[in-house]
Amino acid sequence: MAVFQYIGVMPTSNIPKVEIEEEFIAEFEKAIAIALSFQSPVPVGSNQSVNIKTIAVPDYFWAGDSSLVVSFDANWSPFLCNSKGHNRGPQKWYIPQISRLFDIIADALQISRRQEFSFVPGGRVFLNAEGVRRRLKDSEILEVLRWELSRDCPFLNKSMQLPG
Repeated sequence: MAVFQYIGVMPTSNIPKVEIEEEFIAEFEKAIAIALSFQSPVPVGSNQSVNIKTIAVPDYFWAGDSSLVVSFDANWSPFLCNSKGHNRGPQKWYIPQISRLFDIIADALQISRRQEFSFVPGGRVFLNAEGVRRRLKDSEILEVLRWELSRDCPFLNKSMQLPG
């Protein structure tokens, strides 16, 4: 079975949909856990060992709708992004580039409806169990990518988080 595959474009829109298998979810969880453990304001390596089950995402990295807030810098390096303002926690913690799920997200951002926003490399996205969204300058929400996860992921579902 393929680790991930494009299911196709949704019939009512131009939003690509992908099926995300266990291997990709495990890589994503490890990458987020490393970012949370090492809290690096600069890109970080990937050889660290972490216990995913004991790590919680601080509230300031969740959006009001319970989406995980992630940004990409101009080099497409992902980082957890503070969603609650300048005085509530760090501005960013880099995520090691060991998760192919971030490659899929970056690809979708680079090809998604560019006419809808002025294209600048990188940018902020909101991740949850259904997929990836981006907020445009006029506060409109642009759905970038939909996915089907092969299992639940606590970093894409705030209600599964440890109390923090």
